[in-house]
Amino acid sequence: MEIAKIKLEPGFPEVRDLEFSFLVLGSEGRGEQLLRTDLDNALVYQDVPEQLREQAETFMQLLAREVMEVLFSCGFHSCPAEMMATNPQWCQPLAQWKRYFSEWIREPDPQSLMMASIFFDFRSAAGKQALADALTQHVYEEIEQGKVFLNFLAKNALLNPPPLGFFRNFLVEKSGKHAEKFDIKLRAMMPLADAARVLALSHRVVGINNTFKRYEKLAELEPNQASLFRDAGKAYEIFMRIRALEGLASESSGRFILPDRLGKLQRQLLKNAFFPIDEIQKILKVRFQLDYFGS
Repeated sequence: MEIAKIKLEPGFPEVRDLEFSFLVLGSEGRGEQLLRTDLDNALVYQDVPEQLREQAETFMQLLAREVMEVLFSCGFHSCPAEMMATNPQWCQPLAQWKRYFSEWIREPDPQSLMMASIFFDFRSAAGKQALADALTQHVYEEIEQGKVFLNFLAKNALLNPPPLGFFRNFLVEKSGKHAEKFDIKLRAMMPLADAARVLALSHRVVGINNTFKRYEKLAELEPNQASLFRDAGKAYEIFMRIRALEGLASESSGRFILPDRLGKLQRQLLKNAFFPIDEIQKILKVRFQLDYFGS
């Protein structure tokens, strides 16, 4: 889909040529969306003089709406939390986006950390790459001024413990419609994705959002931990494959899996892939001094 070819209603001559970038977020921002799940995206456009602000807002929201209608027609689902460019909050000029990221970094409360886990993996899918690059540069400038943010982000990455219980059984959901199912996203994929994000940010890695590629890059940057990081990347690929197969088989997002339905080899493969999670989390605890880091 080429956004430039989307037909919009006539008018807005002063803002039709504004530069913009359509950002995809979360799993799609990391290039990891194998199934058509719900959409997380945003739109950033160039700053305009005050007298054009209202026109620019209206035009860009029309553009976002047209893009989303095309995506919905392709079978994608609306984000329940409205983390989409059609939400005016996430369709903003560059200066406002910089304010958002500055606030999340300077005031890392639980809400800000949740936003960071979604928005920090942004990727420009269409439009002007320079706008996304400017936002990335701003993020690193802010982190440089407030490095304690990484400690908060690392602590947040430890919220999901390794997915095996004391007796090496899968930690499954205890109640609700997914009772007795294993949440492969929450308990296996998110711990590795969250750890890769904070480690990549600590190294000022630019242009690599994909979790597997982040671990490949971390292996280059930290030769002493290269084996562990490569194992973490391979584990993440295994989780993605199992989730995709489950999704195709059950016509779902593939997030919830019944361990008893897995074959013996699949179960063992999955359990072996859990090992790097615990080791990576130990690295975060030491590196960011989380045993001594207050709440």
